[in-house]
Amino acid sequence: MNRQTSTLRELETERLGLPIFSTSLSHPLNKLNYESQLELLRIVLTQFRERPLCGEGYSEESLRLYDEILGALIRVRNEYRKELVQSPKEIAEFESQWEYQGDIFRIIDKAYVWPKLLAKEPKRRMPRIKWHGMVASWSSSFDFTKGYNHVSRNAKYTFLHSNTGQSVGIDVNKFSSYLDCYNSNLSQENEIIFPMAKSYSVKIYRNFTAEEFKQKMQKVFYKRFEQQLKSFI
Repeated sequence: MNRQTSTLRELETERLGLPIFSTSLSHPLNKLNYESQLELLRIVLTQFRERPLCGEGYSEESLRLYDEILGALIRVRNEYRKELVQSPKEIAEFESQWEYQGDIFRIIDKAYVWPKLLAKEPKRRMPRIKWHGMVASWSSSFDFTKGYNHVSRNAKYTFLHSNTGQSVGIDVNKFSSYLDCYNSNLSQENEIIFPMAKSYSVKIYRNFTAEEFKQKMQKVFYKRFEQQLKSFI
């Protein structure tokens, strides 16, 4: 495995674990040694990635396990930032293996629904956006025109634009490289794991094709760049 820091290598040697799943040292997953913690994260991350980034979403119940493990990394990191002047070196080094901060984007497709109770066949409709607060798949890129074989060129989608703010997401490419479960076939998705929380939402774009959304965001970020440039002049 690619262990980049001496501090984390020492944890493996001494068979110790990190309090990364809860700020409570008595949490069962915090009692695992570091190597076992990484193995658990490797399995959960790999399974979570098998869910398509583009889709009508998942049932909230099926997300709970992933949120209790992957979402816990984010929540605990945020708690440490509030409670401590400076995070312990070991925890800071671990968090550096996956932290992402900035803009994130999500694409939502139509879902099958039964518009009437006794309808013989379901219809595909855009689902209501559920801000359930649990982790979901996002992307650090607003370009959904390539690297997504399940995104149709002419189909209309709903796109979400959020920003992590003072929180962070999990950079899946970076974290999977550290965990030795990197998948080059999925790397172009630039996946970020972050909660579906309305408080981080920037804007919702409805009824856009992937190309239309890409062009729209190019204009948005160019305008943002111009404004930043003017502030320095």
